[in-house]
Amino acid sequence: LEALSPLAILERGYALVFDGAGQLVKDAAQVKAGEEIRARVARGEIEATVKKASVRRAGSKREQ
Repeated sequence: LEALSPLAILERGYALVFDGAGQLVKDAAQVKAGEEIRARVARGEIEATVKKASVRRAGSKREQ
């Protein structure tokens, strides 16, 4: 059960990304170039500015 905890998932190298309003980003279409985002990783946070956001269709390997 511990392996499924959010902190354990972050320890495996994943991150939670939040937009400027603090909402979890689940889709690249939620952010635009120039917007500030925040990534929560296992041992801290990273603040960044979006340079480009590419949206992929489900099952597609190509960026749209």
